[in-house]
Amino acid sequence: MGANKDNDSGEESGSAYIFEQRYDGHWVEADKLLADDGESNDWFGISVSLDGLYALVGAYGDDDEGTNAGAAYIFERQGDGSHDIALFSIRQPIGTSRMLAPIPMAWPTAFQ
Repeated sequence: MGANKDNDSGEESGSAYIFEQRYDGHWVEADKLLADDGESNDWFGISVSLDGLYALVGAYGDDDEGTNAGAAYIFERQGDGSHDIALFSIRQPIGTSRMLAPIPMAWPTAFQ
């Protein structure tokens, strides 16, 4: 679940939450994901997609590669239940058109 206006790393830096369903049917928060380079107005968590052990999280306000260039982060679930940025983050400057605008992402689309 994305929380793109969370303030952990600055105003509206964003975060994402991982929930797990327990054996008794209750859902509990398992982890909170943050960008390792999160800053104000990144909107990390605006788009989230899950597949098995992996979470793909978009931050369309990320400006490390230019104004609102956007970024995508891949997290891998570890054996202890935590999630680490395991593979890479994608940065593709595309001017003001904002990579990873707030639309649903899906693994086949994200990695074609």
